[in-house]
Amino acid sequence: MVRAPLDAANKRPGWSGSHSFSITKVCARSEVAASFIQFLTSKDSQMVEARLDTIPSRIDAQQAIVQEFKAKNDHYMADAIATFSQAAKEDSFTPPRVAQWNEISNALWPELQKAIIGDETSQQALDNAAKKVADIMQDAADNQ
Repeated sequence: MVRAPLDAANKRPGWSGSHSFSITKVCARSEVAASFIQFLTSKDSQMVEARLDTIPSRIDAQQAIVQEFKAKNDHYMADAIATFSQAAKEDSFTPPRVAQWNEISNALWPELQKAIIGDETSQQALDNAAKKVADIMQDAADNQ
């Protein structure tokens, strides 16, 4: 396993995101909800999932499961999780913090997929995506 290659700017592409949990203001039993979230995000719970070949989000669980896989001579999974862990720490970034991100993402990716599958040239797909994003941002500006 290897991390993504460096681009022309000497950076690796990366993306960071995961499920998140919240407790609403109207939650009738917020202490129970908080306890459940603590359980789900605990090292022990993440280790259970990691043993089923998922990648834990906790660094301590990543490190522990790599050692378990090495001890079992499962070098593929040990390398996969170690590589993911390194990439998550060094290469990942979060989506842009704009209110329109979901709308932009929903418009952007179908356009880029057209280039990936060969329905459009890369330039056509980028131009179409740029136009859609510009329209979304213009609508947002107009509605402020």
